[in-house]
Amino acid sequence: MRKKIKSLLLAGILILSGSFAWAQSTPLEEILTHPDEFDSKMVEVEGEAVGEVLFTDKGAWINIKDSSYNIGVFSEKKGAFEGIKYWGCYGQEGDWVKIKGIFNKDCLLHQVSDLHLQSFEVKKRGHIKKRKVSSEKRKAATKLFIICLTTAVIYFIKLKYGKRATTDRSGV
Repeated sequence: MRKKIKSLLLAGILILSGSFAWAQSTPLEEILTHPDEFDSKMVEVEGEAVGEVLFTDKGAWINIKDSSYNIGVFSEKKGAFEGIKYWGCYGQEGDWVKIKGIFNKDCLLHQVSDLHLQSFEVKKRGHIKKRKVSSEKRKAATKLFIICLTTAVIYFIKLKYGKRATTDRSGV
């Protein structure tokens, strides 16, 4: 009987501790569409680091993006985001980061909705995107190059020989 009670207690403790260990991030969409529910609370979010670090005299800012929602993350430590290697921009996918911080619906310091960083980690490294130029674009570029080159040659021929013709006439 005691073994059953001990095993049930142990199983209960493992289940409860497992549920805390597997805590999931809250989507930015949920936080930003229901900001009153999360105001001044600790939240955990994930997103792509986009842009670059912005430094101020009081700390550093980054922006993270999750599908179509984004938010600014502020840290008083200027070196807090040094672990980020790739920043999302044209031709590059940014590092996917997990941010834990205090959400402020209307931050008194910054006058915007933001997160004040408690901790962060890079979950997945970004990369430079490989772009392939389609054959249609290559053909169009080649045709336009030939047209521009031909126009330039005609212009310079007229410029060079057009002056001689006018100079010869005025000199007679």
